Amino acid sequence: MSLLVKKARLFAANAHAAVRQCRKYTNEPYIMHPYRVASLVATVPHTEEMLAAAWLHDTVEDTFVTQEDIRAEFGEGVASMVAWLTDVRPVMGNRAPRIEQNRLHLAAAPAEVKTIKLADILDNVSCIAQYDAQFAFTYLQEKYAALKVLTQGDPTLYAKACQTVLLCAGQIGLSLKRPSQDSGWRTAA
Repeated sequence: MSLLVKKARLFAANAHAAVRQCRKYTNEPYIMHPYRVASLVATVPHTEEMLAAAWLHDTVEDTFVTQEDIRAEFGEGVASMVAWLTDVRPVMGNRAPRIEQNRLHLAAAPAEVKTIKLADILDNVSCIAQYDAQFAFTYLQEKYAALKVLTQGDPTLYAKACQTVLLCAGQIGLSLKRPSQDSGWRTAA
């Protein structure tokens, strides 16, 4: 593990611990989520900056860390990826416009960022489907829509994310169709 990635891991662990953040359904230390995201990214072609951003992807959203802190500590490359992965500040109104605003934000992101987001989706959807079927009904539809703009991410993670979203949807009785080429999706094998 490079010094950059070690630094990002420690920085993220400290940031999430400072706000006593735990995973909602399992109560495990929150840092386990970035750990799993970074581990998934490490299984496909990646850069050290991508791994660092995977560790840091929720720090600006969920802790007192600012985008400027990330830039000062890790440089413009990592900071840019974290900015793409950070939810756009919410628009006023209900959940649907906020989710759509974030989906459009991700649509413009570079492929490396989309790869990290696919790993994030993979870790989140299984947990939510397992522990909160009621919320999963909405969440899985949102992630299904997000997959349409993530086709430039790593093909292996894209295929796994499509498969996982569809599998979890089926487990809670939500009917989603397998993406196809003619609908603008990349086929997930």
